[in-house]
Amino acid sequence: MQTRLLYFLVYPKALATGITLPVEMFHAVNALSKVKNKKDALIVKLVSLDGNAVEVTGGLKLHCDLSLAQTTQADGIFIPPMWSNPNAVLNNSQQMQDWIKKQVSGGAQVVATGTGVGLLAQTGLLDEHVATTHWYYFDAFEKRFPKVRLQKKQFITHSNNLYCAGSINAQTDLVLYLINQYLGKDALALVEKHFSHEINRTYSDPFEESSIHHDEVIIEVQLWLMQNWTESISLEKMAQYAKMSVRNFSRRFKQATSLSAQQYLVKIKLEKAQELLKQSNLSTAQIADKTGFEDPAYFSRIFKKHFDCSPGEYRKLVRAKTFSI
Repeated sequence: MQTRLLYFLVYPKALATGITLPVEMFHAVNALSKVKNKKDALIVKLVSLDGNAVEVTGGLKLHCDLSLAQTTQADGIFIPPMWSNPNAVLNNSQQMQDWIKKQVSGGAQVVATGTGVGLLAQTGLLDEHVATTHWYYFDAFEKRFPKVRLQKKQFITHSNNLYCAGSINAQTDLVLYLINQYLGKDALALVEKHFSHEINRTYSDPFEESSIHHDEVIIEVQLWLMQNWTESISLEKMAQYAKMSVRNFSRRFKQATSLSAQQYLVKIKLEKAQELLKQSNLSTAQIADKTGFEDPAYFSRIFKKHFDCSPGEYRKLVRAKTFSI
């Protein structure tokens, strides 16, 4: 198993939860890794400008492991959100910007959250790339960084190895996504069940630059499907909503999203089924019915095809009540 080095950038006004929660989640991953491989899967270090402790939001002081100058090339760096107006930090951030750019040039992934996305944008690395940030920062962000392609309807974005999360909750989803990418479903399941009170929803994949399309009619249909997925929606009904023929609608939907309209609707329903398996005591048959799958056996087959485990296996992974390795 590859050991990955992750740095958390710590600076004044940073939200402590944007640092402490993911660090604790990664620590849980290491507990599993040590049992299996006798070594950590992730080396996590807190980094500040001079290596000294930093007072973050709420008067808390976080002790740091390294100064920027003492760091080596990392596999990933995390830029936490800031409390309130970030301009004071952004206007005095040249050393941090230079460090971020050096890490990225060496191949590091970046995860920036909330107003911390502003620090990433200040480097110029997000120019002409998709990004998101906290909703209250949208207007100021657009004004300060007009070259960034801000996605106001997305909680998580990914472009060019740069991940952005719009909130702490979205960052938690993103951390789960990365744990799954790095280490697989066993590590993901461990973290999900150990932090069941902190993470209350199934993680979602990042909105990638390659998934962007500009067909406004299809975008409206996608939003409509996400809002009305519980209804019985045929291809004909989707085409009628789009005011197109079935043939033309099917062609444009596939061209825009790389999925057929029915595949897209099934994807939405399976994500909702994940939530119900995690958060309810409904049977598999009941969940199949609630998510619009008339045949429970078909639901189980397609769920396993998409998530590499049966609905029952998935529920056991994410609903376990004891922490046991």
